[in-house]
Amino acid sequence: MQLSPETIEVLKNFATINQSLIFEEGNTLATVSQQKTIMAKAQITDDIPADFAIYDVGRFLGFIKLFDNPSFEFTDSAVIVKNGKAQGRYTFADASLIMAPPKKDLVVDAEVEFDLDSSTLTEIMSAANVTQLPNVAIVGNGTTIHITTLDVKNDGSDNFQIPVGKTSDNFRMIFKMENWKFLDRDYTVRITSKGVSQFTAKDVEYFVAVESGSTFEG
Repeated sequence: MQLSPETIEVLKNFATINQSLIFEEGNTLATVSQQKTIMAKAQITDDIPADFAIYDVGRFLGFIKLFDNPSFEFTDSAVIVKNGKAQGRYTFADASLIMAPPKKDLVVDAEVEFDLDSSTLTEIMSAANVTQLPNVAIVGNGTTIHITTLDVKNDGSDNFQIPVGKTSDNFRMIFKMENWKFLDRDYTVRITSKGVSQFTAKDVEYFVAVESGSTFEG
């Protein structure tokens, strides 16, 4: 097995959702937050040769970084990482103790849909970082869809908004900013008033819970 820079990027991102991860044989990585408010799935170019679990993905990546161009050998209980004279053993976790995402794919019957390009997403995330506001809302006013950073508990708070599409509907879909943990990609965004949103890129998708207080008037 090899871990490409692209796969490492995905693993670093998934570690922000849940520090633990169950690897399954094949080319798919999936994770879910402890609160079940975020689920993510990615298609990778590397081949995972066996099923195993890692308790702390960040620590695992740090261990791998000790080796230049490492090779991996798998046993039932650990992976042996080698590079020239250097060698290390990293022990697997008990998979039964790690929260795994559901096997069944979620289906979002969307009432709101638009495209969100990476540059606009970067603007939103930068604004959220500067303003330190706890929420982000996707708002439709009958003509335009805006994404707004705000504090839903404080009508007088600072905010930042940017248009992202057109709509004939009126809605206000609220999220916790802490749940927006997306890789830098172009996304198609689909949201249902039933409380689920889907952000889909070419190689990764996220399902993020919509918060109570959200509205859809159609």
